Amino acid sequence: MASISTRNPGATSTQPPGASRLFQIVGVACLISFLLDAIILALPPMLGSAQWRVSFLTQLGNRGVVLLIGFAMLLYAIQGRRLIKQLCTSCFVLGTILIVASGLVIQDGLTLQRQAKDQISSQASQVESRIQSVQTNPQATAKISPEQAQQATQQLTAQAEAAKRNAQSSIFKNTSLSISNLIVSGLALLMLGRCAPYLR
Repeated sequence: MASISTRNPGATSTQPPGASRLFQIVGVACLISFLLDAIILALPPMLGSAQWRVSFLTQLGNRGVVLLIGFAMLLYAIQGRRLIKQLCTSCFVLGTILIVASGLVIQDGLTLQRQAKDQISSQASQVESRIQSVQTNPQATAKISPEQAQQATQQLTAQAEAAKRNAQSSIFKNTSLSISNLIVSGLALLMLGRCAPYLR
């Protein structure tokens, strides 16, 4: 009589022998990749430049998911309680840094908008002053009528306003994307550091 094998309902499934090692390798690779990217992007450092800070933090935020995946895989694969606690602490620290960095991006984004507007206004003023100097030049007035000069001034003003709006829109979009990536990655790291010990 053939025997029928039955599965013990109380038995728990275990990971394949090599799964834990595989997750550790991928997790470490993700963290090293993020670290190398951060170092390369930071060179050469120009901490006093708002444009450099926004560019650096934007690219760092775009790579936040790599950092998140690396920590998640390590927390899933590693068994040591002490090492898990250290990884959770690292998640808290890095998550807080990313969220604080989003505030810096907001501040620098506003600074870049003001700088772009001031630069466009300065360039428009220089061109307008040249037009006015042409109007006062007797030799030039014979070639350019007052109506033409006025029309050129109006076109210049319209172009300057359009350039300001385009610059403001571009900076707003870039900073908004950067802020969202930094906040999402930061909050995810905080949640991972808080919840991981209870999911073991």
